[in-house]
Amino acid sequence: MDFSVVVPCFNNQPYLERCLQALASQTYPRDQYEVIVVDNNSTDRSLQIARGHPEVTVHVEPIQSSYAARNRGVRQAKGDVLVFTDSDCEVSPTWLAEIASALADPATQLVLGSRRNARESFTLRMVADYEEQKAEYVCALRDKRLYYAYTNNLAVRREAFDRCGPFMQLVRGADVVFASRVVEAYGPESVRFAPRARLRHLEIVRLSDWYRKMGTYGRSYVRYRVWSHTRPLGFRQRFAVLRRTVKRNSYSWPRALSLAALLAVGLVPFELNRLRQSLSRSLAHARGSE
Repeated sequence: MDFSVVVPCFNNQPYLERCLQALASQTYPRDQYEVIVVDNNSTDRSLQIARGHPEVTVHVEPIQSSYAARNRGVRQAKGDVLVFTDSDCEVSPTWLAEIASALADPATQLVLGSRRNARESFTLRMVADYEEQKAEYVCALRDKRLYYAYTNNLAVRREAFDRCGPFMQLVRGADVVFASRVVEAYGPESVRFAPRARLRHLEIVRLSDWYRKMGTYGRSYVRYRVWSHTRPLGFRQRFAVLRRTVKRNSYSWPRALSLAALLAVGLVPFELNRLRQSLSRSLAHARGSE
């Protein structure tokens, strides 16, 4: 199985070296995967860093969009499996091997890996545990309305990408739209969560960074819902994921309550930004119809 790893990059000089070193240190046979970095108009040293790795193929995408950069990488890719990560992520040594294992089932078309944070502090460890259980829960439930994706840890067969892609050039959320298309084309059983295909998001070092991401997801939800029927988990489903997280990780009751409080606070920036974005779109539509 040959992989093409596509890494879009925009001004990620602080993290790119660690990203590329991790990709070069895979346990998977080196002659069975290629690494493609697509620079997206970086003004720092990102392009020079990428070109300093002779084993990496470097391209430049002038259209300012991470999804345009990913599409450019796909057009240059030679592998029969496309794998995506971001330039601020550090994958585990067995990352590609775990993805290959998940794709051993021919019915699997899309694989989502696990995402941890740069630090395993008390709070960040808990929210990462919850996110892992959420991805596993959604894939096991097989409800088409709940499927989502994230392009910092995603693999898809080339045939499926050609059928369901390319990525739309949205600001954010095109990965969710793409996953929805895969589910519609191949069925919910075509998506698999691989918890041991793990990476670290180097940008998230504090709980406030995670909350900021929640706000970003709230804004992007309003944008991508036009093209996707994906919806957030309901209260009962969130509680079910919370219970699974507590049980899987043997949390004490105080720790379980702490996680519940963290998640409740995380809903605030998500909902506030969702409402703000919805109001902004409604006002823009009203002005356009005058």
